[in-house]
Amino acid sequence: MKLDRYGYYLFLGYGDYHRPDKAGPDWTSAWNLKEWERRLDRLQKLGTNILYVFMMGKELPFPSQAFPEIVEKGHTNVENEFFQQVLDSANKRGIEVIAVFATTGHAGELVKHRPHLEIKPRPEGSEASTAHLRAFPKAEAERAIHHRAGTAQVGSGILCHHQKEAQKYPLTVITECLTRYKGFSGVVLHPPEFVSACFCKDCQAMYKKATGNDLMQASDDEARRFFMDSNLEFQKNVLEPKVDELLPGGKSFMFTIPWMFEGHFEEFERWIDKDTIIVDWDYDVAEERMAELQGRLKRYGKYGHEVWFMPSSGFAYGPDYTEQEAAVRKQVSLAEETGVNGVVYFMGPVWTRHLEPSSYFLHGAG
Repeated sequence: MKLDRYGYYLFLGYGDYHRPDKAGPDWTSAWNLKEWERRLDRLQKLGTNILYVFMMGKELPFPSQAFPEIVEKGHTNVENEFFQQVLDSANKRGIEVIAVFATTGHAGELVKHRPHLEIKPRPEGSEASTAHLRAFPKAEAERAIHHRAGTAQVGSGILCHHQKEAQKYPLTVITECLTRYKGFSGVVLHPPEFVSACFCKDCQAMYKKATGNDLMQASDDEARRFFMDSNLEFQKNVLEPKVDELLPGGKSFMFTIPWMFEGHFEEFERWIDKDTIIVDWDYDVAEERMAELQGRLKRYGKYGHEVWFMPSSGFAYGPDYTEQEAAVRKQVSLAEETGVNGVVYFMGPVWTRHLEPSSYFLHGAG
């Protein structure tokens, strides 16, 4: 089946990944304009008509004037800025480029400089468990909260959105990028991938105001639910109007946070505009996880949202690529059967060659 919308998700920099000990030629941070254009040629041959590009991360992959202290030093686009030409080249090839922005997550470098903006976990540290981190294979859920070179990390660099200074960070970066670079067709807003809720004085006061109860007495699940719900309210009331102002008529997307959305979507949905495309993602290609996929996608679409699916690289988790390729094919086929409008393959900060044959096979690209 050839979908109407089909593409890939690449990071401009390292994103939420820790720098590898040695970055090879497939790491996007090493690409200059010529290499980006070569990869765009390959994407075009694969039938790609949409490309997500992550413009943020622990560090910023462009020469930010607002946050020079967290610019990714040595990045090719920082040393000799060229990303506008990448945008132009993609559009000439018929590939729409969608800017991806974290809202108050993936800010690991910022909190080193401004630690007061980071969330304050419950004092006894009970939130360290990763048992609730759906979408990750079990071993990866544990690895996701520990530093390891070349890997992503969950729960690190989460800002408390109840602090005005923290709100200014995504608002300013979004403004910088959409002012600096022209030619994006839309924006993905990526809510924070948090492990712990925040229990700072601001969050306690807001929870008391909203519920009349003491946040310190709330269950872990209730505290996380409140943190996500109020974060989506901030996203809708503060960030989305700025995106609409700077990119009128642009497409609106939002990534799910599986371990939160799957338990509370009906409650969170009120903060999501009907014209926002929901992009469901999943790292786990285990059979028991895939058995839930179609029901989940139908559930998200029941409220009138267009739904897309993002298979999130089963190829990071072992040497048996043949088995994983077959699993991703099955995963995407299940998603297509539900009527998703698009599939975007996650690659992240490094080009995943094993995705090429699976996507080529699935979509009949020439």
